[in-house]
Amino acid sequence: MHETVHVDIDAKVRREIEKVADGDRSGAVLWRLRSDDGAVDVTYGDPRRPYFIASATKLYVTAILAQLQDEGRLQWTAPIGDYLPHLDLTGIVVRDHRDLGA
Repeated sequence: MHETVHVDIDAKVRREIEKVADGDRSGAVLWRLRSDDGAVDVTYGDPRRPYFIASATKLYVTAILAQLQDEGRLQWTAPIGDYLPHLDLTGIVVRDHRDLGA
C-alpha cells in the first residue's frame, strides 16, 4: 500500500534558497522556479533589481538563442549581420580569409 505524502514544494524550495542567500559568500540572490503545469511557482528576490550574472552570461545567452532558434526566429548558421544590420561587424569573425560577420 502506497501512502501519499503532501510536500509543500514552494516552502521546501524557499528554505533551500534562503540557505544560500543567508551565506556569507552570496551576493544578491534572484531565483525563479516554475513548473510547466503551474503547480510550482516560487520567486525569491526582487526581479526588478538589476544584477550581474558574471560567468553565467554565456549560458544565459545560449539558452535565449536556442529558444529563438526553436521558435524559428533565428538560424544557427546565418551570419550575425543578418540580425544586427545597423552595426558594422566587418572583421568580427574571419575564417579562411572570409568575413563571416558582414
